[in-house]
Amino acid sequence: MNALSRISPLERKYEQSRQNFDNILGYLDGNEAFTMSHSELERELEKKGRELMRVLLQEHLNKRSPGQCEHPVKDAEGVDRKLTRAQPRKIETVFGTVTLERAGYGLKGTESLHPLDAELNLPDERYSLE
Repeated sequence: MNALSRISPLERKYEQSRQNFDNILGYLDGNEAFTMSHSELERELEKKGRELMRVLLQEHLNKRSPGQCEHPVKDAEGVDRKLTRAQPRKIETVFGTVTLERAGYGLKGTESLHPLDAELNLPDERYSLE
């Protein structure tokens, strides 16, 4: 049995994050880290840690995408929004930029509704609430 077959499907979904974490551990055990002052090491770990958090957030959002609804999507007037298409959205977070792939429900000549945006409580602008 190889190592990949022993990893659960959930763990495989966060494979890039796990690789990123392993790279941080490797960095800490490497020669460069042993020559750094505490301040230098702290700054480097903050940078690498933020990137790890960004990748974790991105992988989580990927799992939730595209956020399609099982039931009809209706606008405020009760009109069914039947046209569905994938619409990516960039979000600026405290960890860096992530992309959310989400389903947009629309009608010709109207703005699409994005249930996943509402589920995540995303603001209209590009910047997260944090």
